[in-house]
Amino acid sequence: LPHLTSVKVAVNRGFAGPDQELHPRDEVALLPPVGGG
Repeated sequence: LPHLTSVKVAVNRGFAGPDQELHPRDEVALLPPVGGG
């Protein structure tokens, strides 16, 4: 998902890189940017 530059991607509860291979039973999470202060 190269167009989602501000979103972190996790696969199976670990952060994933842009070349992460996905398998049918993988759990994928998209983590949006968080602001605060």
